[in-house]
Amino acid sequence: MNRRAVVAIILLGAVIGGVAIQQGVVTGYEETTVTIQDGDTEAQLVTADVRVADTVFKQYIGLSNTDSLGTTEGMLFVHESSDRRAYVMRGMSFPIEIIFVNAAGEITTIHQAQPGDDDRFEGDGKFVLEVRLGFTDAFDIAVGDEVIVDRWHVAGGRFGRKETLICRRKLL
Repeated sequence: MNRRAVVAIILLGAVIGGVAIQQGVVTGYEETTVTIQDGDTEAQLVTADVRVADTVFKQYIGLSNTDSLGTTEGMLFVHESSDRRAYVMRGMSFPIEIIFVNAAGEITTIHQAQPGDDDRFEGDGKFVLEVRLGFTDAFDIAVGDEVIVDRWHVAGGRFGRKETLICRRKLL
């Protein structure tokens, strides 16, 4: 196969992949439960059902193809390591809170973001939890509280184990 044909095939694949992403064809989000507890008393504050964005494509799309979230619904972004990160409101049609969580499960930063915000919302974390605006106020959640992720598979970095592992103790 000549070089032009190879380049044409690569470009066609990139265009088709880009259209698939824009149209929301990338599906198959795993779902799990996160529990947030008070960092001082360990009292349970809330449990939420979340979709897991654990690949670059899922993280790029995020909640942009979502019309709204229920009171205790959200999306959990899972990264390979804890690091300084920035999130944006690309394609969002409703306000959200962006909660950064370090590898030990501690909430490090909470941002409130509106559709159309051009800001970069930055924080330190291995995980980022996006929930509807008002979530943290409704459940009295603050920086320093702890996030427990159900079904975290430590070895492979993917969800799927049947037992519950507490990320503040197991994801180091």
